[in-house]
Amino acid sequence: VKFQLKNASGATVQANSLPIWVTPERGAATAAPVGEKIYNDPPSSGSTFLYNSGSKQYRYNWSTKGCIVGYYWRIGVKLDDGQTYYVIVGLR
Repeated sequence: VKFQLKNASGATVQANSLPIWVTPERGAATAAPVGEKIYNDPPSSGSTFLYNSGSKQYRYNWSTKGCIVGYYWRIGVKLDDGQTYYVIVGLR
C-alpha cells in the first residue's frame, strides 16, 4: 500500500508522525475478476507506515498470509490529524 499526502495547493507534505496501519476487515465475496500484479516485497512489521523521502510516499507491505482469498478487504490508514481513510481491495 503506497500513498502520498498533499496540501491544498497540491504540494507533497510529510505528516508530523507516521500514519498507522488499520487492521484489515473482510467484506463480501468478490463478484468479478480481481486485477493483480505480483510483488515480492517482504511484509512490513509493526503498525506504522514507512516514509520514503525520495518518492515522498508512505508504504506498508501488507502480509495477506492467513487472509481468506476470494473476498474484498477494507484496508485503512489513520493520519496524525485523527482522520482515517479506507480503500477496498480484492484478494484472489
